[in-house]
Parts: sequence; structure tokens; C-alpha cells
Amino acid sequence: MTNKSVKQLRLQSQKCINLLEQKSKKYGDSWRIAKLSTLIDMVLVKYGRLQKLVENPKENVNKIKSDLQDAANYSFMALQKLEEENNKK
Repeated sequence: MTNKSVKQLRLQSQKCINLLEQKSKKYGDSWRIAKLSTLIDMVLVKYGRLQKLVENPKENVNKIKSDLQDAANYSFMALQKLEEENNKK
């Protein structure tokens, strides 16, 4: 992977984290009480919605972007939950 690609992907991940921080002001750490399976379900819900939105990408660009960021953040949460559960063993 090129240095340019890494920088671009870091920027996208930072945008996701910024969105998560904004939403945390409203919802706090409520995701911590969710089960791993629930967080994965949330990723799948976003995936299903994205499948419909990409049928008209030009009309739905903001919704697609938002749902991709949400799916990434739910994935981050699920990864953290998995790590925490694995460390309990």
C-alpha cells in the first residue's frame, strides 16, 4: 500500500472517530452494555441500508457516507468488545 493510500485511509478513520466523539456527547458509552452480537447486528443493518442506497448513489451520497461511517464505528465498538471479552478469559 502506498504512503498516499495510508494517509487517505487514516483521514477516513479519523473522520469516523470524530463522528463517534460527537455522538458520544449525546449517547455516552451506551454501546458498552450491548452484546457483541448486537453490535454486529448493527453493522449488518447498516449494510442492508447501504445496499438500497447505492442503487442511486448520486442522490444518496450523504446518506451513504453517514452509514459507512456508522458501520465503521459499530465495527470499532465490536472489535473493542471482542478484545475485552477475550481478555476476561
